[in-house]
Amino acid sequence: MQEVKVVSWLIKHTGTIPVDRTAGRRRLRGRGSKRLRDGELVGVYPEATISRSFELKEFKTGAARMALEAQVPIIPLIVWGAQRALDEGPPEQSLGRKSCR
Repeated sequence: MQEVKVVSWLIKHTGTIPVDRTAGRRRLRGRGSKRLRDGELVGVYPEATISRSFELKEFKTGAARMALEAQVPIIPLIVWGAQRALDEGPPEQSLGRKSCR
């Protein structure tokens, strides 16, 4: 996502911790834990990817590990249906868009 100019700009200017999926696990945890210890909020998508269906994928353990390292609570939240913004095809064929009318 860092190769997309707008997204790259947002990453740089919003305090987002970019994750290199090939080597990011430990680095994310270290940086995320530090920010948590510093009193910041850290948002983590536990599936570590975008689900294009309404089915949950397997959760990763990074959020729990960061919270344990930093000794802070986890506050669960849900973002539902955002993946539908990336649907292809006309709105009448998009389950998410159709249901929002």
